[in-house]
Amino acid sequence: MVSYSPFILILILLLMNEHHQEEQQPPRPFWRMPFRKLAMRYFPKVLPQVANRYLRRILNSDPLMLRDLEQSGYRPYQHYLSAEQCGRIEYYLGSPEEFIEYY
Repeated sequence: MVSYSPFILILILLLMNEHHQEEQQPPRPFWRMPFRKLAMRYFPKVLPQVANRYLRRILNSDPLMLRDLEQSGYRPYQHYLSAEQCGRIEYYLGSPEEFIEYY
């Protein structure tokens, strides 16, 4: 039987614990939102298909916003938006609550 010094045992335990903690860390947070769900947040009083159409018309009518979205990977008729794309839409249109009050 091999005998280790207390220093070596503590070092081994610390390294094992550090490695174990790295494996259990959750993956980087990434989420996506269906385009229709975001459209319904901006236009809650209409049918989902109509809300979808309204939001797409707004995006296509503003070339600056559309260019900014395309730089983040947005494509026409995209079904899901990344967190970054949702943030850029909110930057231009305001939060859904502010948008509803205005329109």
